[in-house]
Amino acid sequence: MKRKLLLSCLFAVAAHTGFSQVAFTAGSLSVLRIGDGSATLGANATPVFIDEYSTSGILLRSIALPTAVVGANRKLTLSGNSSSEGLLSLSQDGKKLTLTGYDAPVGTASIAASASATYNRVVGVIDGTGNVNTSTALDIFNTQFISSAVVDGNNVWMGGGTINIYHATIGATTATSIIARTGRSMRIFNNQLYASQVSGTNGPVVSIGAGLPTTTGQTAAGLPGMPTATPSGREFFFADVDATIPGYDVLYVVNTAITDGIAKYSLVNNNWVLNGNISGQYTGLTGVVSGNEVTLYGVRFGTSANKLFKITDATGHNVAMTATATDIATAAANTVFRGLSFSPTVTTTPVKLLSFTGKEAANGVRLSWSTASEQNNSHYEIYRSTDVQNFTKIGTVKGNGTTNEVLNYSFTDLSPLSGTVYYKLRQVDFDSRFEDYGPIPVKSSLQKNDLKVQVKDNSLQVSVFASTNSTSEIKVYNISGNALAKVSANLTSGWNTVEVPFTASRGVYIVASKIGSEITKTKIAK
Repeated sequence: MKRKLLLSCLFAVAAHTGFSQVAFTAGSLSVLRIGDGSATLGANATPVFIDEYSTSGILLRSIALPTAVVGANRKLTLSGNSSSEGLLSLSQDGKKLTLTGYDAPVGTASIAASASATYNRVVGVIDGTGNVNTSTALDIFNTQFISSAVVDGNNVWMGGGTINIYHATIGATTATSIIARTGRSMRIFNNQLYASQVSGTNGPVVSIGAGLPTTTGQTAAGLPGMPTATPSGREFFFADVDATIPGYDVLYVVNTAITDGIAKYSLVNNNWVLNGNISGQYTGLTGVVSGNEVTLYGVRFGTSANKLFKITDATGHNVAMTATATDIATAAANTVFRGLSFSPTVTTTPVKLLSFTGKEAANGVRLSWSTASEQNNSHYEIYRSTDVQNFTKIGTVKGNGTTNEVLNYSFTDLSPLSGTVYYKLRQVDFDSRFEDYGPIPVKSSLQKNDLKVQVKDNSLQVSVFASTNSTSEIKVYNISGNALAKVSANLTSGWNTVEVPFTASRGVYIVASKIGSEITKTKIAK
């Protein structure tokens, strides 16, 4: 009887830690763990697990990657002593978690230096339901380690120890080298492929090609302003914390070199500026943005640290971090944490959108949308484009969390562009995952340039609308046509405010703005 009970308990544990296909908890963290605690870690092939934690550090469950062939699924093991392996990536839609390893039995000696024809390099993909797919097995990175992969739809990109970044599709047996470049952490932000670096002169993070390339002959570009010294980058996270700067404006990179530690960069005048480092050795990193506050989760590693930590950076754009990290979980003896990501979500739409429309109003373009239900909804972001290719964020509207009520939202573009303009709605969860809706076309008959003036005691507050980035010459004339004040200003697309010093006596004056060959005038009384 005792024997039967023991076998039943072991079966229950296996079901819990294996291929149970239980959905991940929304907003949880996934940590890659190497080792089951039974033996000292070394260079041999070792079992791999995805440990699911709450953001407070409570272990929710473990998923064991296969150590034997099961149907189309290959084995996926890793060496136990390489900080260049075991990095994680989450697809930009938040639905697929990706890791890499070796199709090798547990115990295979010096697995990272093995022949890839004998022990294929494997890509593991785990969806929000907990389904594990390790069918992608490739003869790449021969006698070298494989570091990470990232997916978008059915496409997958891989980086590792040789000077090649590869593209393949999920389930493929062959891959294409798209660039002769090493890569550690492979990640996608805003439809652009990036890789962290440990060699070269382009800095710790580089973009690969334009967008999501799948063909040979791509080039790597360092981010402008980034340091060119030998990097030690691992995982990284882009954040958008300043609404006045289009796109991502803060970048966090974790490094294995103690002095590099956690590096924070901010985009200032189109260059990435270092805001300082928190020293230490790190491999994993992910984060979530709320306003100008970024909560980071990461993995420490080294002889004295093998922990999952949390740090909240509330300093915002272009300011050094002042907070300290708090450890929330520690790996057990004879195991090690490596990569980190938010867990994938079940492929359900977080918001049921009923409508999304736009029309010109008296004060701009009014966008309206309605939802039938919302789940974990933080906020909406509104984007605008003139070519349906390049979108710029122009505003944010707060969401309503989780609700089953019909809700109506609106946003007015107070600086609309002339002609046909395209608007896109992005719904963002509290864990930074998002879903896009649209784009929708809206035709605006607003004149190309416009001018408004508010009279103050010793100045004029001139609001100038420019259809494109340009320079304006603003002049103030008396009714006789004599110029009394003159100011030049660099304008961005949309409305701009320019302060013009003006202390003339009471009377009627004319304010003119010249943009290129077009002059816009308005009459004021003081």
